[in-house]
Amino acid sequence: MFDFITRLYLSIKHRSNIWRIESVIGRPEDHDWQIIRKIVMQKWGRKCCNCKQEEGRIDIHHIVPLGVGGSNRLSNLRPLCFQCHKAVHPWMKV
Repeated sequence: MFDFITRLYLSIKHRSNIWRIESVIGRPEDHDWQIIRKIVMQKWGRKCCNCKQEEGRIDIHHIVPLGVGGSNRLSNLRPLCFQCHKAVHPWMKV
């Protein structure tokens, strides 16, 4: 399911007893966010978890927003196509 680099990253983090992907609060570094995004996409089959669309822009949505106590834990993240994401956050623009 996960490619070699992702498995290696998780393995190194696990051995060092640091689960950055599951414990980061706030916006992670860009590199970490790309890994988190990739894992979320792989977990949900690279499609919107709402309408099941696979084509076009797929965003990562925070179920509980960071600004109100949410986190970047995998359990708080879902892939949404742009239209479904915009339905949740009407102020979003392209």
